[in-house]
Amino acid sequence: MNVLNRQTILSRLIQHVCCLVIFFFFFQSCDQNTSKEQVAFEKVYDEKKWGDGSGIGSKPENAGPYLKLLQEYLNDPKYKTIVDLGCGDWKLMETMVIPEGKNYVGYDLVSALIDQNSKKYSKKNIKFLVIRQLSDLRLVSADLLIVKDVLHHWPIAHINYFLKEILPNYRFALITNDYNLYALNHDIDFAGFRPINLQKEPFVPVNGLQVLFDYPSHGIIKRVYLYQNPHQTKAFE
Repeated sequence: MNVLNRQTILSRLIQHVCCLVIFFFFFQSCDQNTSKEQVAFEKVYDEKKWGDGSGIGSKPENAGPYLKLLQEYLNDPKYKTIVDLGCGDWKLMETMVIPEGKNYVGYDLVSALIDQNSKKYSKKNIKFLVIRQLSDLRLVSADLLIVKDVLHHWPIAHINYFLKEILPNYRFALITNDYNLYALNHDIDFAGFRPINLQKEPFVPVNGLQVLFDYPSHGIIKRVYLYQNPHQTKAFE
């Protein structure tokens, strides 16, 4: 075998090894990759775009009327299972009392928040889980769903998917977001922001969704909706 042939064979072996290494790391990264939704929200927290943690709307002093209502719901014996979609840094929930005998699960896209909350707040009846995307929750259900300051950060398609595919899994839901009279419900990128009105187009109509009240919060208006599943609430009457 001459020198040229040996060099050719060696070159091809090196190419094959390089390809194998590339494929190995590619598939490994695919297995571990975060979703585009996670990337968007992790960037918000990493760059502190909302200030510290989940933003000014998640500070207890800016959510008095909401917290009063939420504690009433948490105390109500008919809500035994609770899901918190977009639980964030848990600064609001930290002020709440979740009675023993009730099971709470907080979901968020940002793994660092879930790790932090798990270490600080987990109990026998309180746990936190990471989701990669909204569809991860399509088979999850509970008596009460909490969605606080989440939907106004989602594109229209994600909100409509939530309203059609996720919300009907719950008997009741408290949904809160920024609102104003001139909300145009325009589309945004994931983790963007605009006030929304869930009862106007282009959002799908939801049977059982009603406005409870509006309240001022650090210079803006928050709207609180109550959803009562028309197919499941009779068992509570």
